[in-house]
Amino acid sequence: MDNELLLLSSNDIPFLEAQVNIHQPTLSEISLIGEESFFSGCQFLNFSKSILNLEDKTDLEDRSDFEIFMSIMCSSEKLDYKNNAMMVLTLLFPTSQIKFMPNELVLMNKNGLSRINSTNFDTFKDIIVSMFELNDLDTGGGYNPADSRASKIAEKLQKAKNRKAQDGPHKVAILSRYVSILAVGEQKDINDFMHYTVFQLKDEFKRYQMKQSFDMHVQAKMAGAKDLDEVDNWMDDIHP
Repeated sequence: MDNELLLLSSNDIPFLEAQVNIHQPTLSEISLIGEESFFSGCQFLNFSKSILNLEDKTDLEDRSDFEIFMSIMCSSEKLDYKNNAMMVLTLLFPTSQIKFMPNELVLMNKNGLSRINSTNFDTFKDIIVSMFELNDLDTGGGYNPADSRASKIAEKLQKAKNRKAQDGPHKVAILSRYVSILAVGEQKDINDFMHYTVFQLKDEFKRYQMKQSFDMHVQAKMAGAKDLDEVDNWMDDIHP
């Protein structure tokens, strides 16, 4: 989605194809499940066959991203990323009861029923990618499709995950680090940031980085640098 003002507003995002709104959770709400579970769940909700190699894509060419996603969510296996995806869904639809049917995800609330299925799943993914800026995240999580034709995909992804684990434990602390840097750099109460959405936090952090870079360029010019073109470019970035 390209409505940046709506994302910055922290308002719920209309998901017209499913006739339901998607809630933009605050950092305080996300903290209840933790960053690692949050990003793991987001990665799985954004699953796409596009991350697979040509051989694996061919093997699953008759299966849509949504079908693979549902085959896992409807399975009886206890999987961490499956549970994490469910927790993220409860953040996105806090007033709905969520039920997985064979061919659709049903949201039940006081306004009736809403459905996420193969016809609108791509739109749903597009919204959450924009909300949480997921394009900069590693999507190589360990998926385990219940379908036998997809099982070898799970094996390869699990091997990749195991290789990463051998490099040592990796703590996920992206959002908390942004908060601590901004709290010190902007001299703000750290609790104020807990009311931000992910999009708001990342946007402010980017602007803060731009300002820091601009200030350093100004200091360089004052110290004797001659070329002002780069300073003008940074001013354009900060004040588009």
